[in-house]
Amino acid sequence: MESTHSRPVAAVLTGEGLYGLTVVSASTNPVYWILQLVLGVALIAATAFAASH
Repeated sequence: MESTHSRPVAAVLTGEGLYGLTVVSASTNPVYWILQLVLGVALIAATAFAASH
């Protein structure tokens, strides 16, 4: 996947993870939000790495 297409997905995953942990974590399993956050941050790191090379 090209890095420019990964950026919006990474932003959505990270944003939803943060939103889920701060706003709706009382009503849903926090593991789901943590996984989204971890995947988003990993995708941001991979995109930044790919862009630098």
